[in-house]
Amino acid sequence: MDENEGGKKFEAAELSAEEKIAMLTEQLAETRRALAGEKIKLQELQQKYEAMEKVAMRDPLTGLWNRRGGMIEIGHILGERRSGIEEERRQKKRDMAVLALDIDHFGAFNNMYGHDAGDAVLQEVAQRLEGSLRKDDRVIRMGGEEITVVLVGVDDEGAYNFLFKKFGNDKREFQSGDHPLIVFPVEVKDKDGKEITVQVTFSGGIANWKEGASFEETQKIADELLYKAKEGGRNRILKAEPEDASKTASFSKHKNAA
Repeated sequence: MDENEGGKKFEAAELSAEEKIAMLTEQLAETRRALAGEKIKLQELQQKYEAMEKVAMRDPLTGLWNRRGGMIEIGHILGERRSGIEEERRQKKRDMAVLALDIDHFGAFNNMYGHDAGDAVLQEVAQRLEGSLRKDDRVIRMGGEEITVVLVGVDDEGAYNFLFKKFGNDKREFQSGDHPLIVFPVEVKDKDGKEITVQVTFSGGIANWKEGASFEETQKIADELLYKAKEGGRNRILKAEPEDASKTASFSKHKNAA
């Protein structure tokens, strides 16, 4: 036995009951302080981890969700909608519109005015789309100039209205069978640093998510409509016609049968 340890035990044996209680109380207080310090360290590590995770799921240029982060967010939204925990709330928000957007001639724009001007356009688009979003809505930069918007509790007509409100045409009324055009000005600096105003247009496709379908199935329909809009001359937003919308059901039926 260590002499110091033996001495402490001997001294403790000579202590009165009150002194022993005081000594044990102090030891307990020291242990609590040590645990509190470790807890603070763990909280700091957790905060750093969450901050790093958030950075990993966000696009550094626009601040939008990147593809990875966006898919995680969509998974959370669909999980809530499919659960029975908030049935009443889910019933009220059964609609969900998926909007696939692509800035027209973006590559040519970068070549003409420079990548700094292209970045400024992307940032302006992101700011407008994210402005005043509701809690469950998401805007995702899928890559390059491709952006996906998910609007919960909104159908394709509501998605049209959302776009026009965000880009300065909030008084425009939706017309059935319409292929609306969106043109909005953005101030940028060209390659020589000269401030200019450019007109930006979109091609896009809107698909409604259906109960039982996956997000990927709905996204595929929106993407097909986006490509159709490009082939049709760009600068137009298309929504799914009945034959397009039926694809979601057939996808789900085939998947369930597999």
